[in-house]
Amino acid sequence: MKTSKILFGIFLLSFAIYSYTKINKESYLSSVKKTDLNNSFSSDRKATINSNDKNDFRAIEVLIYELEKPEHIKEFLKVDSIVWTPYLEKNKAFFSKRIVKPIDSDKQIAFLLEWNSYKVWKEISEEQIEENEEVFRQHFKHPYKIKWIKELEILEFNNY
Repeated sequence: MKTSKILFGIFLLSFAIYSYTKINKESYLSSVKKTDLNNSFSSDRKATINSNDKNDFRAIEVLIYELEKPEHIKEFLKVDSIVWTPYLEKNKAFFSKRIVKPIDSDKQIAFLLEWNSYKVWKEISEEQIEENEEVFRQHFKHPYKIKWIKELEILEFNNY
């Protein structure tokens, strides 16, 4: 419980800093090496929210992973940047990804994924996720588990 409160505080602080620094996401993404993982997502246009649909909104997904040893975090992040980041960037609903570390745990890492459209994000099938997770497991050989997952609706985002 304490870890989730700390992570949520880190999450809020992270997005506040992001707002103030005015990071240009497009120039950042153009510098990131793209790897073709043969998935079906298109990166040529981004999804937008259908304002007439109350079931569609901008969202945040929080994933907290726990690794067996703290020294595995660097490798975990490297494999994630090769496998998951390019995969997510090809999804029309994907907006940004933040990586944070809980202050009270040296074996945990948290990902804050921001999505432009909840509905488009949820079109990703479990089969697609499992296929990509298998690629990740082939490259990251150490034990890990998902400790916590939470989906959040963004209520206000006028700083973007």
